[in-house]
Amino acid sequence: MKIFTATPRPFLTEKDPDSTFFSRDMGLTCYALRMAGVESQVVLLDGPDVKQHPDVTRASLSQMESAHWWEQFELDAVVLCAWVAPRYTPIARAIKESGAKLIVRCDSGEPYSQRQKNIRQAFYTHYLSSCYKGNGWAYAVGYSFLKTPVFYIPAVYENRVVEHLSYADLILNETPVGALLLKELLKKKGRPDIAARVRYVPHPIANGAEYSAEIEKERRIIAVGRWDNYQKNASLLVRSLEKVLALQPAYHAYLFGGGEDVLRKLIRRLPENIRARINIRGNVDHGELIREYQRSRILFMPSRSEACSVAAEEALACGCSVAGSKHIFCLQNFISKNSGTLASEYSVKGMVSALTAEISKWEGSMFSVEQSARLWKEEVSASAVVQAILGA
Repeated sequence: MKIFTATPRPFLTEKDPDSTFFSRDMGLTCYALRMAGVESQVVLLDGPDVKQHPDVTRASLSQMESAHWWEQFELDAVVLCAWVAPRYTPIARAIKESGAKLIVRCDSGEPYSQRQKNIRQAFYTHYLSSCYKGNGWAYAVGYSFLKTPVFYIPAVYENRVVEHLSYADLILNETPVGALLLKELLKKKGRPDIAARVRYVPHPIANGAEYSAEIEKERRIIAVGRWDNYQKNASLLVRSLEKVLALQPAYHAYLFGGGEDVLRKLIRRLPENIRARINIRGNVDHGELIREYQRSRILFMPSRSEACSVAAEEALACGCSVAGSKHIFCLQNFISKNSGTLASEYSVKGMVSALTAEISKWEGSMFSVEQSARLWKEEVSASAVVQAILGA
């Protein structure tokens, strides 16, 4: 059997360590397929400064949109991660027309129809989209007032999503709620046949991400992200930790990922006894990050939005619980096994409440570490995800 994975982005540059790309998403899916005895390769866009890797096939966008180009590989299937974006529908069509089965990886556990959100959620989605592009709040508000009404017109987005998915033989959605909402949308669009192809299949995590009873769970809160990115909300992270660490003097926080300068600037104003317990570690090797999850108790996720989170899956499989906000769909899934607490209010007060609730569970031995880690490992490990794909 021969199954390639693909994504239309020039990922894996010369500066990127191989371990980062191949420990998640399409890179990890490729390697997990190989472990299951399937011949596999990753197809990525070509571009300046990209790494030429033996496990990666580079292509131009026009090549990826050509059925003839895909035919040369004589594939049984392709796992395409293109976010169900209408602009990448020509790629989905080309793969299908090449004779290969198309497996669509949504890479989003949220609704694909604005009608499945309340108007406040819809407005906020467009507001964040503008902010993520570097626009100021005033521009983002104006952008949202224009975009929100337009996206209630089915032809603008919904119908184009349905067209993209019409080429798929199997559709993988990253949350149970997301899969349910996608099925409902497709049925309302008169396509129960496509709805029947939707499955809840989470992103895979490396099989080495697991709980170890030999590693002590220290009084640690861990957070991972690109902290210079507006999405991750470094300010809310630090302000929340300031209050939690003041209430819990035995706890320390460990912060991983880029944007260290942003974090250092934010913690500079904190009292010395709090600042001394916030450890900024920056980017580390993936294997080291797994060991940090194994030593930590709580993963704190103060993000403004998350489509789905591999970091949370890894932390849960390593025996952490999760604290974040209930407005994020994927986090609702991550607490489903009594494995976390979500704030009802997206604010410092709400985050402090969620974190202190999780600390109380740990201190009161009300969190079953081994059981939670085992259940999540069974669900999100690379081997489990690949078997779900091959068995569908």
